[in-house]
Amino acid sequence: MDGEFPRLIVFIIPINDIHFHRLISVSQYSSIELCVEEVERMNFLVLSCVIALAGFAAAETYTDRYDHINIDEIIENRKLLVPYIKCTLEQGRCTPEGRELKAHIKDAMQTSCSKCTEKQKKGARKVVKHIKEKELDYWKQIVAKYDPEDQYRENYEAFLKSED
Repeated sequence: MDGEFPRLIVFIIPINDIHFHRLISVSQYSSIELCVEEVERMNFLVLSCVIALAGFAAAETYTDRYDHINIDEIIENRKLLVPYIKCTLEQGRCTPEGRELKAHIKDAMQTSCSKCTEKQKKGARKVVKHIKEKELDYWKQIVAKYDPEDQYRENYEAFLKSED
């Protein structure tokens, strides 16, 4: 038996208590090293797929870390609201919440807030409607900064009118 190796190798990938199996016929390889290389390639492929799926799942929505913020308190107090607006316009300092808002405002406008949580969608509609009604000059500046060519107006206007 010296120099011989098994005819079949079972390749098992455990993922969340589910095991995926693949039989590899050793006879199709000229050496055990090539067979091991194939197993390593499959491991790499599976690991790459898992990482890609995890990244995709994580990117589906924006963080909900700041969903607890009292939107009504902010829009009812201009001294609280204006610094957030100035942050998004890069005209003032940003709180951590403001930085998060600024990081996603353009994408949210372009995609009708598709990555927003339900609470964020409701809050975004409320804040933007308030800004459009009470702070029109700032709204025009926001649009000029984040949609200068008016490409996404239909998207965000439809989003603002919807109630989903």
